[in-house]
Formats: sequence, C-alpha cells, structure tokens
Amino acid sequence: MTDVDSRAILHTLVSRGDTISIEKGKLIISPASGAKVPSKWLETQQEGLIIAIIEVTKMQAYRYLSYTTGSYGAKRYNGVTLQFESVIGLNSYYFNVNAKLVRTKNTNSGKAGTTLPKGHFRVGKHSALVKFWNRTRLPLPARLAALHDYMGNLKPLYFTAEQQLPDGRLRKDTVFPLAVNADAVATAIIGELVPQNAHTGQVQLPYKPHTKIPYEGLPAAPTQQGLQPNSTTGEKNYGISNQGSKVIRKPHTYVYNPIDPKSQTTDEWLADYGAGALITQPAPKLDD
Repeated sequence: MTDVDSRAILHTLVSRGDTISIEKGKLIISPASGAKVPSKWLETQQEGLIIAIIEVTKMQAYRYLSYTTGSYGAKRYNGVTLQFESVIGLNSYYFNVNAKLVRTKNTNSGKAGTTLPKGHFRVGKHSALVKFWNRTRLPLPARLAALHDYMGNLKPLYFTAEQQLPDGRLRKDTVFPLAVNADAVATAIIGELVPQNAHTGQVQLPYKPHTKIPYEGLPAAPTQQGLQPNSTTGEKNYGISNQGSKVIRKPHTYVYNPIDPKSQTTDEWLADYGAGALITQPAPKLDD
C-alpha cells in the first residue's frame, strides 16, 4: 500500500465512469476510456482499493495468512489448519481440513508410516482442501503431494464466509473468494458522494478525467490462462481487465511519465492511471 488516499481514488474512478469490481478475490478495473490499466499502478494500488471497497460496501472479508499441520480434536485427527484474519478489525479466524501427515508407501525419502516433513501433507482430489482450492480458480499442481508448496498463492486473494462460529472457526464449505459486483461498488460510492433521501432522484455522476500527467507507452496488461466467466459482472479477465466503453481512436503511441508512485499525490496517481489523460502522436499503423 501507499500513502495515497485509496477512498479518494475510488471516488474519482467511479465518478468518471470507470467500472470497478472484485471478482474471484481480485480487483477488476475497466476504464471508461478503453485504456489499459498499467500493471505497476494496479500492483501498488489494488490492496488499498479493495480495502476501500470492503469498507464502503460494509462487507466482511478475510485474508489468508498461513497454514499449519497437526492433530486435532478428541480423537486427534490429522489435518491442516488454514489461518485467516478479517480485513476490518484484523481478528483471527481459521478452518480445519482432514489430511494425511504420514507416508502411505515406501519412497526414497522414507518408509510407509513414517511422518512427513514439517508442513507437508497429503490430500485426495475429492478432499475439502482441494474443493476449497478449486473455488479460487487457482491452478492445482501437477502432483497433489506438492500442494504444500503452493499455499502461498492464496495470499493475494480476499475471501468471504457465510457463517462463522463463536470460536473464530469459519465453516469451510462457505469460504469463497470475495465477489463485489460493479453496481454494488458504484451504488455505495455514489451514496457517499451524493447523500440520497426520499426526495432525491437517481444521480448520474459526470465523467471528469484528470489530465495532469499524460502518459504514453503503457505496459500491456498481463494475460491469465484457465479463466472462468464470472456470473456477477459478465465475462472479464481474472486479473487486470482492459474492457470498457468502446472508443475509436486514430493510431497513436503513448509515453509513460515514470514518477515514483510513493511520491505522488492522489491527483497525480489518478492522472498517471490515465483514463482520459492521453496525448497522441503520429505512429505507424499497428497490426490487429
């Protein structure tokens, strides 16, 4: 995160017509201008913007922290504990899943029945942990025995749970990647910008792009593979989205102004993000 006021950035993005949502636990921005969101800008700003969305929509959300292995309950069942914290309040939560912590067959690393190294575990393809993993749409490793090496991939995602028990335990079958559709974000932000009452009609906010820092040469948005369409906001890329209102422009090039993100003001961040802050120069025609 940076010192830039994420709530102020969120207000400006929505008021100028950009579409903002959280899908599969990640931030999605579709500029009204049709410009691509610079990956570096999104990387430094998405945590603050997600937290701002969670705050303004008054949702309960969680971050994955780590996992431990051990034996649980009166019967000492072997398993894995996934540990979370709430985004608001930073309270601790968790859920347990069954797992094997001993070798089931002889290998070069040890004999069947011996304890696996610390942090290692074995789960089947129909286990609760694999079902949870599949809900994130993260790719599974080629060998499930290596899943312990991939648990850190959960950290960039945000989660929600339908129920939580008094001891801080989340019901594992209700833990899903966070999803907040664009309409919910826009409604919440408009409610902050223009307080409404029974005598106030629907408000259409103007599109007012910042033009303080034009840029050219935007880095291409990275592509993601193995994606699924999202039912709440239509089909978009899982990660950085460059969808938006259709804009027809003559061929041009862009120049990016490489100002250190941490030294920029809120307005400079928004101008650097650049929807509507484009300058054009002649350029050769690009292939489709």
